[in-house]
Parts: sequence; structure tokens; C-alpha cells
Amino acid sequence: MKLAELWASPKYGKVITRKILLIITFTILLIFGLFNTQTLLNVFFTILNAATPFLSGIFVAYILNVIVKAFEEHVFSFLNRKAYKWWIRIRRPFCIFLSILVLAGLFTMFLWFIVPELIHSLSTLADHVPGYVASITKWVNETLAYYNITSEQINFLQIDWSSLITQATQITSDFLGNIYNMTVSVASVLFTFSMSMIFSFYMLGRKERLMRGMRSILYGFLPAHRARRIIELSAISNRIFSSFVAGQMTESLIIGFLFYIGTTALQLPYAMLISCFVGMLSLIPMVGFYVGVAIGCIILVMVNPIYVVYFIIFTLIEQQVEGNLIYPRVVGTSIGLPGIWVLFSVLVFGGLFGIMGILLGIPSMSVVYTLFNQNLTNRLKARHITDDVINEPVDVDSLLKKDTGSPLKKLSLHLRRKRLHRAKQQEARTREAEKQMEELDHKAQQESEAAQEGPPETDKEE
Repeated sequence: MKLAELWASPKYGKVITRKILLIITFTILLIFGLFNTQTLLNVFFTILNAATPFLSGIFVAYILNVIVKAFEEHVFSFLNRKAYKWWIRIRRPFCIFLSILVLAGLFTMFLWFIVPELIHSLSTLADHVPGYVASITKWVNETLAYYNITSEQINFLQIDWSSLITQATQITSDFLGNIYNMTVSVASVLFTFSMSMIFSFYMLGRKERLMRGMRSILYGFLPAHRARRIIELSAISNRIFSSFVAGQMTESLIIGFLFYIGTTALQLPYAMLISCFVGMLSLIPMVGFYVGVAIGCIILVMVNPIYVVYFIIFTLIEQQVEGNLIYPRVVGTSIGLPGIWVLFSVLVFGGLFGIMGILLGIPSMSVVYTLFNQNLTNRLKARHITDDVINEPVDVDSLLKKDTGSPLKKLSLHLRRKRLHRAKQQEARTREAEKQMEELDHKAQQESEAAQEGPPETDKEE
């Protein structure tokens, strides 16, 4: 059948028209975007700035929802089983209020206890950097003298210590200045923060109604199976993201607390500063913890190199405790992503989008991995492929004994079989297409014959 006849057919005409319109629209938008990139970026950032309170409210509501669910489903589960009417009425507002108290308490503790200690530690570290560098220089010289290493043997290690001290002092001063600027800039976003909190409270209080409204929109404008699939994907994503957020935050708090107890018990200097670095960087799976430990080692080696040995020994002990007791119970398989894909997410998304890319890329990759596994499982079930078939070993010796020809002859035979198989598949597809075209031709011929017969006899007599 010709393209014009296929386009005019009621079965394929609308589909072809819709696809052509989509291609034309996409092409026009792509050309417009390529020639107006800066304008589109300006519009995007303007909309993003205007929607900052809304997006921040969604983020805060998502974090608070983890705490609210913990109160509703675990802390006060005994009241849920009783099904008291008064509890059903006040359950959500009361749990939101308790969640706010928890966050406010943590924030207050951070401001009153941790921030002053951090500022004091950073100031002390900045003041003592020249002395620490001088101590390291003296220790290196004594070590070289002990092993009879002359200056001629280490000419390639000549270092301008005065320049290094100046740069280290300048970097520390700049870092303290950046902390001050960040503290001052917090005051300029109080309004946005307040609006975000109000919006997040509204979302938490009416999340069931909001979810019902979103489901109604999906079922109202999309086919039922597509709407259901979107809801399932959203549920999977929510489960993975919430588990990741709750698990990583809890693990980071526990690690920071353990490091503070350990470094304080060992009487290591800058215990609070090192513990905060290790705890906060532990939010980044796999690599964040080791980066925090490396920063702690750098700080301690400037004070006394022997402290690094104590710190590393404590880190190894803490890793055993965390790996065997804490991680399986707190985080477990919350994201369901193998370690190789976690590392891939950290490297790729971190390189593209920075810290936020790392934090959001890992659960996003977990969602993709989960959906891919579901699709793969369904395909294997449809083809009746079991684990025995997948794990069936290949007996190479028996295969080589069957074919006594040369390797080139075996390869030629294999390629010939593949060509024959592809030819049979192509022939089957061609026959199916010809059959469909014949049916369409026959249907079109019947329609044309019916049109040529003219009106009924009664109409002619009239």
C-alpha cells in the first residue's frame, strides 16, 4: 500500500499524523533552544529563584516526613492500635509538632555547643599552623639525621617552608572569612526559610489529600495502566529515597558521636572539629568517610605525628564495630544498590553536579537499578528462563571435540548459521507485513466497491 493510502486509513492515519506533529514540534523547539540558549537559561533561573520557597518547602517536608512517620508508626503505635478518636484527630499535628521540636533541639545544640567549639578549634589551628609546620620540619630533619640521609640525597625534596607557612595561614584565614560570610548571609534568607517551613507544614498536614489529588489528575488525563505505572514508580522512588535519607543521616550522627567519644577518650586535640568533619562527610557513601578521616589525619599530623597512629587504630576499630553492628541494623540494604554502582554514582554524578549530585545521584541510580531488575525478571519469566539455565556451565572440551575442523572453518560455520537464522526471521517479518498489507488492500477495495454501487434503490425511485 502506498504512503498516501496508509495515511488515509482510519487505523494508521491518526498515529502517523500524531508522530509527524510530535517530530515537527520537537524540531522547532530544538532549533529555538539552540539559537536562544542564554534567554532560556535566564528564564529558567528566574523561575527557579521564584520557586525557591516552594522547592525548599518540598525538601523540608520530605525530611520532616521521615521523623513524622517514625513518631506515627513506631513511637505511638500502641495508640494507633487502640484507634482512639481523640488520637486520630490530633495525631498528625502532634507528631509534626514533636518533629519540629526535635529539629529545633538539634539545631540549638549545634549553635550553642558545636559551632563555638568549631570556631575555637579553627582559630586555634590557624594560630598554631606556623608552629606545627616548624615542628614537622624539626621532626623530619631529626628523622633524616637518624637514618644518615644527607641533604645531597634529598635535593629533590627542597621545599620553601616560609612560602608554605604563608600559604597555609592565608588558606586558613580565608576559610574563617568564608565561614563568617556564610553566617552573615544566613540572615538574608530568613524570609525564604520561613515561607518554606510554612509550606512544608501545610504539605505534611494535608499530604493524604495532596496525594489523592495527584492520583485523580493522573487517572483523569492518562490511560489507567499508565497512571498506575507512574504511581508505582513514585512509590518505589519514595521508598528508596526515604530509606536512603533516614539511613545515611542516622549513620552519620552515630559515626560523628562515636568519633567524638573515641578522640576525647584518647585525648586527641581538635576532637570536635575532626568528629564533625567525619560525621558530615559520612553522608556521602563509601568515599565520604575516608575523606573525613584523611582530613583528621592532616590536622593531627601537624600537632604530633604519633597522634595519627592512635587515630588510625581507633578508626579501624570503629569500622569493625560499624560494619558488624551499626550498619546492618541502621542502614542495611536500604538502597539495594551494589557497591560498584554506588562508586559509579559518586564519581559520575559528583563530577557533574558536585555534592548535591552525590547525595541525589545514589538513590536515583538505585531507582533505575530496581526498575531494570524488575523488567529483567519479567522478561526472564516470560521466556521461562530459570536460574539453572542461566548458571548452566559451558563444556568447552565437548564443544571442541564435536567440531574437528580448523578455527576458521568453525567461525565460518557459526557465521553462516547466524545469517540463515537472521534470513529466516526477516522472511517471517516480510510475510507478516505482506499479509497485513493484503488485508488493508482488501478492506480498501471493499470500501471502494461499496461506494461505487451508489445509493439504495429507494433513493433512486424517489
